[in-house]
Amino acid sequence: MIVDGVFDAFPNLRVGFLEGGTSWIPMVIDRLERELEYGGLRIKRKPEDYFKSGKMFVSCEGNEKALAYAIERVGPEPFMFASDFPHEISLDNCMEEINEIVERHDLKDAHKEAILGENARRFYQNLGRHL
Repeated sequence: MIVDGVFDAFPNLRVGFLEGGTSWIPMVIDRLERELEYGGLRIKRKPEDYFKSGKMFVSCEGNEKALAYAIERVGPEPFMFASDFPHEISLDNCMEEINEIVERHDLKDAHKEAILGENARRFYQNLGRHL
């Protein structure tokens, strides 16, 4: 979507990458930066800027060690907590996962607040009007 210019062609598009975790983000950025360096890639912005644009959202769970590093690379704005409640887990399991985020020492409190609510509100804003 970055390489093919989807985000540039549709500046109001918001996309959620759900159930894939966060560890892929630094790898994608590194690969795209390498392609830019070798001249084999033509994109309008730096790779991390697409993640920082407020148009890409990525779900995360509390026990992902890579989350802190991904936030370091692109900031907290793309990340939102996700669970499979009530599909595969109980409310108690869901609360355990939320508490995993709350109790982390490698995330700032403001980042936790964004992940646990603010970012999802931004992602889903006015979604019903577009369906």
